[in-house]
Amino acid sequence: MDKFVIIYFSMSFFVFFVLQKLLFVLWWKPLRIQKLFHKQGIKGPQYRPVIGSLKELAVIYRRAKEESPTPTPLPLPLQPQSCKENTKQHNLVQHIFPHLPPWINKYGKNFLFWFGPLPRIVVTEPELIKKMFSDPKEFILLVQHPALYQLIGKALPLAEGDAWATNRKLLSPFFNLESLKGLSHIVIEATEKLVETWSNLAKSSEWEADVYSEFEELVQNIAAAVVFGRNAKEGKYIGHLQMKQENLIAGALRNVYIPGTRFLPTSFNLRSNWLRKEVDRLLMQLIKIRDANRDTTESDLLSYLLSSSMPREQIKEECRVFSVAAYETVSILLSWTFIMLGTFTEWQDKAREEVSEVLKGNNPSFETLSRFKILNMIINETLRLYPPVPTVIRGVKEDTKLANLTVPAGTGFIVPIIAIHHDKDLWGENADVFDPSRFSEGVAKAAKHPMAFMPFTVGPRICIGMNFVLMEAKIILAMLLQKFRFVVSPNYKHEPSYSVIMKPGKGAQIVLTRI
Repeated sequence: MDKFVIIYFSMSFFVFFVLQKLLFVLWWKPLRIQKLFHKQGIKGPQYRPVIGSLKELAVIYRRAKEESPTPTPLPLPLQPQSCKENTKQHNLVQHIFPHLPPWINKYGKNFLFWFGPLPRIVVTEPELIKKMFSDPKEFILLVQHPALYQLIGKALPLAEGDAWATNRKLLSPFFNLESLKGLSHIVIEATEKLVETWSNLAKSSEWEADVYSEFEELVQNIAAAVVFGRNAKEGKYIGHLQMKQENLIAGALRNVYIPGTRFLPTSFNLRSNWLRKEVDRLLMQLIKIRDANRDTTESDLLSYLLSSSMPREQIKEECRVFSVAAYETVSILLSWTFIMLGTFTEWQDKAREEVSEVLKGNNPSFETLSRFKILNMIINETLRLYPPVPTVIRGVKEDTKLANLTVPAGTGFIVPIIAIHHDKDLWGENADVFDPSRFSEGVAKAAKHPMAFMPFTVGPRICIGMNFVLMEAKIILAMLLQKFRFVVSPNYKHEPSYSVIMKPGKGAQIVLTRI
């Protein structure tokens, strides 16, 4: 009898302990955090036990989909008057993050909401963002879904602490200006082949192309050569597998992650794990081949890393992420730029005139890129309206301070870059208008605060490949502007899509004419 009494009381105590723990995590702690932030002026939707703000988010997103499934489509460039009147608006915030406009209007520039029992603060005030991004040790990266590790692994974008500092220091010389100068010929040679292909297709008349697909192929070839050198063919296949992984993960990111599900033998997990292992196998195979046949004259990223002190396992991780990151940002930037210039053709004409004056029919060189003022303005304005990564997330592991704000451990901070780029308080009433002239005096004077423009984020963790992306985009655009005129096709559907990165959801159909 005593044995059963002991078991009964033990089980009762265990159940009581579990219930108490759940009550603390799902009710008492969130309410305490909510009260703390309310006292500091940070408001938001009321916390609901277990689900947090997910119900409100579901309602907002469902309503947004029903009322406006896509933004106002761009009109046909063949109708100039319609173009001038109807392409003024490029406000994607409501389309990409429909909860932001109503909650910012209701609760203010910085507000609190709940991802289940987890507190998340949306921050759009530049000064707070500046303080947060300047201290990467205190405000660490938060990964929104474990599946991202399948794509990025332990590479620089997701590294923290000493690992991040060490790898950033080792990688930085490869992306300095002198190194980029030596890589520019790869971009020029690949673009020459594209120009030849397009010239043949548009020889006798205008020709329609999905330039998003065209640019993907072009920049894949460039990225494979830059990252893998003489093994570019194998590297391109690795990049292809990484894109399959990204497309797979994009679907997962649209759903709420349930802890523990990544260990289940679902079709998603099985496919994702296979892709990860296959990329691992191919990369290690390449590393072993190059180790056995070292050539000190090679200037690709893999050769550079093999000559450094970076461990082979970490080299594999870095090559994994650069095999896809080295081209996707560029191909998307080029696509959005073509869409903008194919709609606002007066800016296309201005850019072409500048390029012709600088290059006089020749290919660009690394030295001539700094003379493209108008082209630089156009690229910046495109990045402002269509930032490749429209949001970044930070978090704190310990209680800390952000300016005058007391922040409890476990709080996440969401910085909606796209909302900041479209903020009329920072950019003026024409914030949703494509107007490159706002950058005529440089980035620092384009808005009311220097932190208002951050397509590659800012601070110590600014994108390490930013200069390479901008160099590549300028070379390709300059070469194509000399050879082709183009307008947006009547078949183009303006539907920006966001999962891992923001891209044209239905392609980028452009009608080209050879000059």
